[in-house]
This record gives sequence, structure tokens and C-alpha cells, in this order.
Amino acid sequence: MRLLITGKTRSGKSTALHKIISHCLREKWVQVILFDGKGSELHTYQALEGVRYYDAEDVEEFAAALEEMSNTLPARYAKLTERGLRKAAPGDPRYLLIADEIQRATRHPDHKSEVRDALNLIAEQSAALGDVLILSTQRLQWSIPVNTRYNFNSELAMLGCGYFHLKRDGSATEAGRVAYIDPETSLSTIQAEAPAEFPLDPEHLLAILGTQSIEKTRAPATLYIGERGSGRTHALKAHKNCCERSIYLDLAHPHKDNLVTLIEQANAAVPAKATIPELAEIAALALQAEPTLLLLDNYDRASKGLRRSTCTLMDAAAQIAIAATSPHTSAQEDKLAPLVPRCCIVDLKPLNNREARTLAEKHLPSGLDVEDREAALRRITRMANGHPATIVALARRVKNASLREMREWQSTTRPKIALGWLVLLPLLAILMLLRGDDAYWISLVAMMGYILMRPMLYRAMR
Repeated sequence: MRLLITGKTRSGKSTALHKIISHCLREKWVQVILFDGKGSELHTYQALEGVRYYDAEDVEEFAAALEEMSNTLPARYAKLTERGLRKAAPGDPRYLLIADEIQRATRHPDHKSEVRDALNLIAEQSAALGDVLILSTQRLQWSIPVNTRYNFNSELAMLGCGYFHLKRDGSATEAGRVAYIDPETSLSTIQAEAPAEFPLDPEHLLAILGTQSIEKTRAPATLYIGERGSGRTHALKAHKNCCERSIYLDLAHPHKDNLVTLIEQANAAVPAKATIPELAEIAALALQAEPTLLLLDNYDRASKGLRRSTCTLMDAAAQIAIAATSPHTSAQEDKLAPLVPRCCIVDLKPLNNREARTLAEKHLPSGLDVEDREAALRRITRMANGHPATIVALARRVKNASLREMREWQSTTRPKIALGWLVLLPLLAILMLLRGDDAYWISLVAMMGYILMRPMLYRAMR
């Protein structure tokens, strides 16, 4: 087996290595070579029988050990030929080479050429002899020789918090999360001398890593439904959280964008060129990593594929809250039908005038004088139509704009029609038709009275 482990700092490379080493060192080896580029991860195993340990300061000795291992290859192949074999039989002598942060050796100013040449030869020729090569590095570029990398049959990309993306020759890419193990636990497992449960090969890597699977749960779920303006998003974000963290997703956004957002909010990295099913599996594992309140907005606008992924996510979350528009057609009802048996349904209605005013007062600045504050409260209540998010947005607008600006905005969004002239003009026409001596004076007085009284009547009505 040739296994390459990649990942940035604190992505989980060392945890994966300890898990693999706790399995490897329970098998029989002619020799075990460990290189610790950090100098702090693999030193726990240096006292074990048959282990040759090198830290970051021992690159010269490590290069010599690699050259010595590569020099044994011709003689070992000669013995195979004498036995009429093309590859080693079970139980034949094998070598184990594990290097953490191998770039400390492959970039060494004095010995990088020796290390690279030996690694290329070992990677190219030792597979049939049953040798195992495991290298760990932060990135492939300028760390692993091209010929060495070409001969690896498994690649474990660590994504953070123990999540991984596993590629094996001849198998579909898989995702999972390594069960945590510390060096002391790994060492005690080795010293117990219990036989390894699985053969050390790519087919059993998932079992060796002790990956966590997605455990289906029946988490408490709440479905908020209501018309536009009923405050669904406000209720969703105000949902009582009994978990350590919450993650909000707007399902009106594209399928892949939502999965990427969830993975990143869970402090994991998004693997390159991952498919949507793989991302959904990683996202579900990330949700399961610690108790999480999953907030799903605009469920009725989600695509069919996203709703399918949402089912997987809901099985992994510890608490769920969903918001959707009230259904009016059979198609809309079909979208919400799978949620109905599982969720507690809350039917939201727009806020009444008193509730709207209370919410507006809560978010309105207290520095406004009484007259402006009352006028602002009336305008906010009228313009929001009971929508909590709009009320909050308008109150924040008052903090950054004057009342006059709000009036102008209101007049442009909802223009008013002066109906007074429709009453005055017919009255004047009737008076003119009478042709009495006082008709002109009565008309003039009526017009002047309307002009003078109109502003006062308008203020009284507002």
C-alpha cells in the first residue's frame, strides 16, 4: 500500500497517522522507519522494538536509511525469482516506511537529492515485495517527487477537524471523519499485542481509520409557515437554541453553495473537485461533530436535489428549524409534505398594530424628540404591514436618516391622490350656474377656505 496524507496545519493529519500507526505496528515487519518532520508527533514510538526513529534534525541519517532500504530491493527480488514468485507471499518479510511532514527532508538544502532518489526507487519497485509507504505533507507541490506521487494508490486529504476525502485506485471517492486518538492511546494499543482486525490495504482504510458514520437522529424540528410579511425569517433566527452552535442556510441559493457554506461554518475545508453527494456527506458529518441547531430558510424555494440533501442534513443535526411560505397549490403542499409528520408547525400571522409598534419602539433610537419619534413610529407601523424584519430595517434607517428623508421615501413608494379638488370643483360649478349676485363671492370664499383649512385637516388625519 502507498498512502499519501495531505492537509494544512491542524487539519487532522497527525490524528490519522496515529490511527494508522496503532494498526500498523501490531503486524510483523523486518524494519520500521519513522521520520518525524515536526519532532513532536512520532517520538512516542521510538522505543518500540524494530523501530528506527528520525526527527527533523536527523535528515542525513534518514537519507542513509532510505538508501539502505532501496539497496535491499535487488536481493529481495532475486529471492522471489528463486521461489518462482512474482510478488511476496503472505508472511514474507516486509518494510514499513512512515514519514510525517516529509517536506522537511525533500527540501533539505544538503540531502534533498538523496531523499528524493531513494523515495522514487522505493515507490516504484517495492510494491510487489509487500512494503508499505505512508507519507504526510501539507501540500504536494515541491514536497513529493513526481515519480513517487505517481505510484501512490491512495490519497487521504484532511479537511480540518478530522474530516477527510479519500481517493483509492479503482474505488469511488469517499468522505468521513477520523475518530480521535492520542499518541499514548495508540502506544498502549500496540503494546497490548492484540492482533490487527483488518489487513493493511486500501480496501480496509476506512475501517482502520475508525471513521464516524452519519447516525440518523429524530431531532426536534419546528416548521414556521406564513405569508410574505409574516416574519418567517425573523422567527427562524429567533428560534430558541439549545445547542452549542447554530448554522443558517438560505435554501433559495444554489445547492452546492449551501453545502459549501455549511462545511465552512463547521470549520472544515471544502475538498477540490468534490461532487455534490460527497459534499452532502461531509456536511452531515460536520453537523454531527457537535450539537448544532440547523436553520433552513425558504424551504419552499429549494431545488429537488437540495431538498434531498436537506434530508441527510436533518438526520445529523441535533435541533432543526425551518421556514417556508404557506402552501396554496398542490405542488407547494407536496414540497412540505415530508416535513409535516416530523415537525411542530407554527403558522405565523403578520403583527397587529400594537405588536408592530412595540417592536418598532424597541429598535428606534431613544435620542429623537417626542414629536419626531411619534411620527416615525406611525410611519414605520404603516409602511411595514406587520413584517417584523421590515420594522427593524426601517427603525435602523431612522438611525442613519432624518424623518424628512423617510417622508420622501414614503411619498415616492406610495404616491397620494388629492381628492379634495374632486369635491370643490363640482361645488364651484353649481354655484356658478346659479348666477346669483352672491355666487361669485361665495365661490371665492369657499376656495380660500379650502386652501387655508386643507393643511390643518391633513395633519389631523395623519
